[in-house]
Amino acid sequence: MRTGGMVSRWVIGVVVAAAVAGAVLAVGEVQTPARAPLALLFLLAVPGLAVAGLLGGIDALSKVVIAGSAALVIDMAIAESMIAAGAWSLRLGVILVALVSVVIAAARPLIARWSARRPAGSPGTALSGHTRR
Repeated sequence: MRTGGMVSRWVIGVVVAAAVAGAVLAVGEVQTPARAPLALLFLLAVPGLAVAGLLGGIDALSKVVIAGSAALVIDMAIAESMIAAGAWSLRLGVILVALVSVVIAAARPLIARWSARRPAGSPGTALSGHTRR
């Protein structure tokens, strides 16, 4: 019997592979019926997985909801910025989403190092056993 961690890694790997295929099809402007759904998968999965990597100690459903919402916000912010600048392009949008996702994923070790150096009672950390009035 397989563990849930192994199955979820396989699922994430398949999703990432399909998303990368969608990005390649979109950037290469390959005309195929699979381009739209795979590009959409890329636009939702890649920033979502990058944000999910930052969410350490919460349950899986909360992680999915927060990461999915963040992916939509990232996609919409990039699209709105491109439209406002008059530079709308699917190719550029996919590239920018990939860039933002890489920056978010690269921030993970920095955030982990920063939170590890923080003292236990510093502002922004949970107070165990104390209530604020």
